Amino acid sequence: MTTIKNYGIWLRYQSRTSYHNMYKVYRDTTLNGAVEQMYTEMTSHHAVHPNHQNDHYPS
Repeated sequence: MTTIKNYGIWLRYQSRTSYHNMYKVYRDTTLNGAVEQMYTEMTSHHAVHPNHQNDHYPS
């Protein structure tokens, strides 16, 4: 049986005008899957290039 978990990700990204802080929760079976969802969302909705993100993972 596969267990779906909630993963909270804090990130800071640079837009065209300034820097922004953001916290978002993603539901997935693995942390890697949640991070991939975050990258997909950021590159499609926020016009952010992956090299301009600074990800922080809670311990």
